[in-house]
Amino acid sequence: AGSEDTGLLGTAFLMAGSSTGTSTSTPGAGGGRNIWKRRQQNSVNYHSPKFGPFHVEAAYSTGNSETAAINTTVASLPRVVSLAAQYAAGPAKIGLGYEKHYSFAAGAAGALGDDAWVLSGSFKMGKATIGGAYNQQTYETTAVNELKKKAWTLGVDFDLSGPHSVGANYTKADDAKLSGPAVANFNISNVAYNTAGQTGANLFQIYYGHAFSKRTTAKVAYVRLDNDINSRYTLGGVTTNLTQSDRDQNAVVLLVKHNF
Repeated sequence: AGSEDTGLLGTAFLMAGSSTGTSTSTPGAGGGRNIWKRRQQNSVNYHSPKFGPFHVEAAYSTGNSETAAINTTVASLPRVVSLAAQYAAGPAKIGLGYEKHYSFAAGAAGALGDDAWVLSGSFKMGKATIGGAYNQQTYETTAVNELKKKAWTLGVDFDLSGPHSVGANYTKADDAKLSGPAVANFNISNVAYNTAGQTGANLFQIYYGHAFSKRTTAKVAYVRLDNDINSRYTLGGVTTNLTQSDRDQNAVVLLVKHNF
């Protein structure tokens, strides 16, 4: 609530690494391992029928080729396994998801894997809808080390009279935490560990919306991203990576959506 999923008004870059992505067939290349909202190639998907207010979904994917590595390196296939359950009844919606990345990075003991889970929900009270989500990502950095990142978001949409609406959202990415023996600074895309900490970020959003019809809507919004001292997040839709840490970003956004 209070935000979009992708683009400058999106929260996916803080919550899920990005808003799209595909795996690589070479685990040592990283495989987009930090991306948990994916348009995954070569996948088999299942959407169950509805059982009252419940339904479940599942997906399985595999790369097309094994690694070319031989000798002491373990050859493996990058795989994605994803499970989700949803509940929707009346004003309440709840979702729970889990995803596992197998062999998305090479390590001393063979290919390393990662996993993440997310809990989300929303509730409509009259003209207001409040929604939020919480997730935790775990990355294997070595055979004995794990890097964990937590993030959460909370927002509200409020319908004014006629076609007008307003909303706001706050999203927080916590510092990455490392379990196991101490190592030097470590980075997986925007998921960074620094021995000095301060690798999180805060995202603030506020918008005014106007519905021109049931199919066409527009928003005028302001967003601000505050990076911590040792983080380099960029706003959604910005593809240029920052070369320095602790650089904040602001944007004024005009968004028009038309549903076909």
